[in-house]
Amino acid sequence: MEDLLNRDRTLERQERIDAYRKEVNKLLPYVGWLTEKQGQLLSKNYTDDGIGSGSISFPVYDGTLLNFIKAPSATNLINQNYIYDYRKYRISEGKGELTFIERAQPKDISVICSILSRYALKGRTKGKVWTEGVVNGVYLKAITKIHELISRYDASPKTAGF
Repeated sequence: MEDLLNRDRTLERQERIDAYRKEVNKLLPYVGWLTEKQGQLLSKNYTDDGIGSGSISFPVYDGTLLNFIKAPSATNLINQNYIYDYRKYRISEGKGELTFIERAQPKDISVICSILSRYALKGRTKGKVWTEGVVNGVYLKAITKIHELISRYDASPKTAGF
């Protein structure tokens, strides 16, 4: 599977829009769930009779959250080198990410993908990052902004479903 983000600079505008549309459509089914769960905690620490005070507790995540996390990883939107975009555009975690997404233009779609990537990839080693992305609305805003930019600048004939 070719990496969309690496090819992004060589594609013509409409080809880029079509490629991003195909990938973001895989994430759109989760928009309703992300809207509903924004601001809510989606994990809890497992505690049971068998866990003593000297044991390490571990988080138990909402099932839909785990399914959602798999979705971006199955697309070409994930950028393994997301940290370079954070440095290049001086994006700070939290409000800086949300501000960048709100002000983004079509040329910034790959950077929005880097923000999405940070939460999806960093959560693999730091589980609380997955829930932070839902609580602070980064997942929701990133997906809806990419969809909005694609819809606004799409020159192809409009089709049902997008």
